[in-house]
Amino acid sequence: MGLFGNKRLLELFARTLDNGSIDIQIKKINQSKRHILPFSTISLIGSQLTVLSSYHPRSLCTKLLKFIEYGSTRKELTPLISNIKLEIYEGTGHTLFNQFKPIPSRTLTSQDDNQLQSDVENMLMNYVSGIYEHSSNLDKEKLRLFLLIIVTYYQNEIIPIVRRINMYDVVQRGRLAKTHVDICSDIFHLWDEPISMKPETPKFITLLEEARRFDSYLS
Repeated sequence: MGLFGNKRLLELFARTLDNGSIDIQIKKINQSKRHILPFSTISLIGSQLTVLSSYHPRSLCTKLLKFIEYGSTRKELTPLISNIKLEIYEGTGHTLFNQFKPIPSRTLTSQDDNQLQSDVENMLMNYVSGIYEHSSNLDKEKLRLFLLIIVTYYQNEIIPIVRRINMYDVVQRGRLAKTHVDICSDIFHLWDEPISMKPETPKFITLLEEARRFDSYLS
């Protein structure tokens, strides 16, 4: 058991090495959930798109779409973040959610906020790339597809919600969080199902091009 009686499925720490690659130290993993590690990238991206502010969600989506197309990304350093702690929990109704904590490399001030968010972006991309590189070919296909689904879901479903709610209202923020938890949980439970839209197929490419053309970000 973990947070408030929810079942902890994964606990890990990750840090960016001097060459930009990611070092992942797994502290706990539920071996019965075979795809919990690749899924963690989906959960993490889904949640952080609603946490990052200013132009950073747009920037992260742009980087993700390039990664989805090519299956690789440029490794970046994260000078303000020494490492991250990531936990995945299973709650009521078999919903899955994460607890994410970036651990700063030094004492930060308000002037560091923009650079910190850029480092979070880079850490997320380093993590996605690191998990992808060590995944099976089938999981690589599913990772690219599900990341694309998360990005398009953010563009078409989450952004309109953010525009009409009060982001300073705890109740409304909670409902927003539940929205991305629900879609990520659905992806987790569909992971072992055959995928109908593999990368490089016309339908996949069309969805990718539509996501690239999207230009109604919050900032």
